Amino acid sequence: RVLRSFDGGLTWTDMSLGLPYLPVLDLVYQQGSNGVLYAGTDIGVYRYDPTVGRWACYNKGLPVCMVTDLEIDYCRQVLHIGTFGRGIWESPLQIANAPRIIGANQNTIWEQNSYCLNDIIVEGGATLTIKATLKMGEDKKIVVKRGAKLIVDNGTITNTCGARWGGIEVWGNTAVAHKDLFNTDTPDGLTVEDYENLVLADNDPGMLILKNSATLQNGNINTIITNRSGGYFPNHYGGIVYGQGSFIINCRKGAAFMKYDYRNFSQFKGCLFSSNPSNSSNSPFEGISIWDCKGIKVDNCTFTYSTTPANTNRTGITAGEGLIVNNCQFENLSRGINLGASTYTDGSSSVTNSTFSNNGVAVLNMALNQLQFENNQVTNGTFGVFSAGNSQYTIKGNTFDGQTSVGIAALFNSQDTPNNNLIDCNTFTNCPRGNVCNGNNSGLQIINNTFD
Repeated sequence: RVLRSFDGGLTWTDMSLGLPYLPVLDLVYQQGSNGVLYAGTDIGVYRYDPTVGRWACYNKGLPVCMVTDLEIDYCRQVLHIGTFGRGIWESPLQIANAPRIIGANQNTIWEQNSYCLNDIIVEGGATLTIKATLKMGEDKKIVVKRGAKLIVDNGTITNTCGARWGGIEVWGNTAVAHKDLFNTDTPDGLTVEDYENLVLADNDPGMLILKNSATLQNGNINTIITNRSGGYFPNHYGGIVYGQGSFIINCRKGAAFMKYDYRNFSQFKGCLFSSNPSNSSNSPFEGISIWDCKGIKVDNCTFTYSTTPANTNRTGITAGEGLIVNNCQFENLSRGINLGASTYTDGSSSVTNSTFSNNGVAVLNMALNQLQFENNQVTNGTFGVFSAGNSQYTIKGNTFDGQTSVGIAALFNSQDTPNNNLIDCNTFTNCPRGNVCNGNNSGLQIINNTFD
């Protein structure tokens, strides 16, 4: 017989419907299945289906004999059995296609390591907090719907084995301004508690919070994306992501932000985006991509690549506009920051107090209207700042050391009218060329620089 208790063993309920009247020798729970069990009996394996509340014979390719041991291999998705006198056998798991649902208005905390071979859906009004290691099946994703929260608090979300998992969708609402949710015009000064304690209505943007060394590992092309899959849903852009002191490791792309017209309150503080030696060889890497958002903040973060052999596609941040980078590090990338806009009259970004080491190009700036690049250190690599087709920039107070080609390249930076582009108070050492200017650069000022 099989009995269960909901009160720590004070009372028990029989759940043996469908089992033969024979001893049960071993039990195993299929993690992430919402209650599927396998039982080893004197005449083989039985499977418990929680949707109908009964057991059924599960001798798929298995002998009808005494089964003394059960074990699930989640990587291969098979059930191993040990028998009395018939050796060791395996059979494919029966995986349900239905996603695992965190129901509306539930506050669920997972504190035990587990596997999930299906999608997870966090409904509006619900909060799922992960404080342990969750291993997801191949291409399986977590969906954070409008009005829902996913909090990874010193937990890890990774893959079951070699194949990558599908990432996290954070559904937004382009009709709702983030500033109205927080009752402030900018996210400056907001803490992780402000994001956690914010009460969301059903139609508000969903929210992902990473904190206390949370880790996302071995994700696919969009490990985090502020979008809804399964069709074209541009009104679901604008989900909120807050990461602090967390790690995004060996993911093809860490985070992707879709077009959102209001000021975006998403931000990363003190996070590591990396592709390390344990990643698959020649793996492409992109830390963050931002499409047409305003004001996403990246502060005190590191973007680094140490996988060998290296892929030529290694980018720290790709952004169209509205990027605010401060006190960050970019190492061993083909492009530290890749900036661009749809036309040379659109877009602005700032990069301050950051270090760039051994990158092909520290900052590639293509047609961005306004770039502020101040008080940064650029060491080694091929190019420091490569700027083409944009209208206005200030490159001031930076150190360029050891670029093999040029510190700053300015190509056709003035389009219709002259602009006061400024290269001021920079120091260039060990560079064969400090500045290279080509084409129409009307209005460019190169002043107070040191060339050594």
